[in-house]
Amino acid sequence: MNNAAALVPGQSMLEVTDEQLRGALSVNIAAPVVLTAAVVADMRARGRGVVVNMGSNTGTQGMASAALYGATKAALHSLTRSWADELASVGIRVNAVAPGPTLTEDNLGYEEQLAALAQPYPDRRPGRAEEVAALVAFLASPAAAHIHGATIPIDGGSSAV
Repeated sequence: MNNAAALVPGQSMLEVTDEQLRGALSVNIAAPVVLTAAVVADMRARGRGVVVNMGSNTGTQGMASAALYGATKAALHSLTRSWADELASVGIRVNAVAPGPTLTEDNLGYEEQLAALAQPYPDRRPGRAEEVAALVAFLASPAAAHIHGATIPIDGGSSAV
């Protein structure tokens, strides 16, 4: 599972520094490319494997002050589709999940901000880490054997409205 994320503070695209740009590209795009290539070699030798990329709803819809982060996640969604096409014939499935605002151990203390972000969504609450983990586990399981190249939203319905 590729679960790297370099968050850029919520800011205008005009305020993004060169250092923030390089960091986001390095962590959110280059790292998954390098790591996936490293594990796929063994998967190919076994004739089976699963890669699940951690995308974001910001990679599927525009969000003010999150353009750089969203662009890197959109790139990861594109890599997911391309890798799925490349690797399916050798028994490797590649998919992604695209969470919306999600409560995790790392963002404790930001519950109010995440709740505010989720208010316009149909279920009006942030997701929970265990909900995202359950989707990842499903995609990694044999039950998802016929799913290739999908980016599945888990965002309280924000991608539906």
